[in-house]
Amino acid sequence: VKSNGRVCEHRRCKRIIGMRRLILMGGFYTIFVTSLFVSFSTSAAFGIDGRVDTRSSERFKVIGAAVANKVEESQSESTHKCRHPEAIYVHIPFCRRRCFYCDFTIVPVGDAFTEVGSKAADSFDAMAQNYAGAVIKEIEMLKRHQKLDIMESSALRPPLRSIYFGGGTPSVAPTHVLKDILEAIKKTFDISPGAEITIEMDPGTFSRSKLHDIVSMGFNRVSLGVQSFDNHLLECAGRAHRRDDIFDAVRMLKEEGIDNFSIDLISGLPGLCLARWTETLQEAVLLGPSHISCYDLQVEESTPFHKWFGSTNEVDEDKSIAPKISTRNNLGILPSADDCAFMYKYASGYFKSKGFQHYEISSYGKPGYYSRHNTLYWEVGSNWYGIGVGATSSLKGKRFIRPRRLSDYITWVNEQQQLLHEEKMPDWEVSNDMFDGECDDDDVDYLTNTILTRLRTSEGLNLDQFRSDHGDDAYHSVMRGAQLAIDLNLAMTFDDTQSHERHLRLVDPEGFLFSNTIISTIFVELGILDSP
Repeated sequence: VKSNGRVCEHRRCKRIIGMRRLILMGGFYTIFVTSLFVSFSTSAAFGIDGRVDTRSSERFKVIGAAVANKVEESQSESTHKCRHPEAIYVHIPFCRRRCFYCDFTIVPVGDAFTEVGSKAADSFDAMAQNYAGAVIKEIEMLKRHQKLDIMESSALRPPLRSIYFGGGTPSVAPTHVLKDILEAIKKTFDISPGAEITIEMDPGTFSRSKLHDIVSMGFNRVSLGVQSFDNHLLECAGRAHRRDDIFDAVRMLKEEGIDNFSIDLISGLPGLCLARWTETLQEAVLLGPSHISCYDLQVEESTPFHKWFGSTNEVDEDKSIAPKISTRNNLGILPSADDCAFMYKYASGYFKSKGFQHYEISSYGKPGYYSRHNTLYWEVGSNWYGIGVGATSSLKGKRFIRPRRLSDYITWVNEQQQLLHEEKMPDWEVSNDMFDGECDDDDVDYLTNTILTRLRTSEGLNLDQFRSDHGDDAYHSVMRGAQLAIDLNLAMTFDDTQSHERHLRLVDPEGFLFSNTIISTIFVELGILDSP
């Protein structure tokens, strides 16, 4: 998660998981693998929008160490790793409540943001201002850090193409807080004239007046957390809004001239049937969005859903995925794996029939309306700044995560600021490195991320570029790992019509459904995983 997109992160959005059986429908066999990458999620170890899954990062340590031991070093140094960041993600952690599936870094505030003049509202405003002050300090430190880093050249640094405020629910935050943070970014960075500036908003968390203020600040794209149009499903998921709030929110967006808006949907919710899912997709299209993100529910540890349903990744002893029945009344049954697969395939076909392009596993956009922020994350060697509590940055081929507790983050900012006052380099590139020094081979980290991110997209993996960056051995390993998928029409190779370069991509939708299996098989050939 954006997702993203709370099942990201954006999504969210979107996770590395344990054992899961994937059944090839209509085929002659069943594949058992250790899944590395969840097809429907918007994030792996890091969210596509800069949010992070700490459990995933722990598993990435194992992957990184294995790659360092088993994969030869790159035969040529790629210039892609040296790209300067062209996007910035800002985490706004405030939410009305924690949804039953959510394990993101958030701060629930109830309805305090609506109770103007009350003690609760004043307390929330003070907390939000305190957090904004820390975020602005981090932005200013980043500017000073760049000046101290002699390897950076402002003359070569490109302007930002995307700014993304995610959460949490940024629309819950006071408007002056959002404005102060956005102004700090504009003062610190060069912004491209056509930059996409996105804010995540939930139905029922903003008025027409507040939306007008947000648009006036410079936000030109909205990601709306719809998730479902069914009041019972929304209640079962712990969402604070209801069906009517969705239509009110979209009406206000259009009245304010926001044509570039995205909506998030979640399949696999408890009680969701195939008929209701088809109605959900129809209603989503009728809203007139330019972009739709569609995620499959993942039941994560430490969430109420995990307590009530258990893990969606558990496989019972008779080798069939058992229906997950809630221990809490009224929630219904989680859809089966087969039903979830059908929901995914139906959504892909339906959205494409309505003019949307399935450009990434969980993302559909009208031509010219792909999420620029998400697209930057999936580009080879992409770097970005992640600002705020729990946010993740990618700089010079490495991932860095900020503290996940609000108090720890504010303390950390103050400590780094003191180092800069003393003209010392801040230590975030050491103490907050996601790999904690266990894998110092940037080339292999770059290799794994290239495969993981590019095979999520409809463009796929540029094989000629990959071969140049990582050598013949890695290239041939990838092709051996993908051969079965190619034979089964789950993947294909093709020549780009413009560059004439060879690409490998997963077939939509069947290949995307089996991306876990295909990527795992490629990693086995690369020596990253043992054969199952």
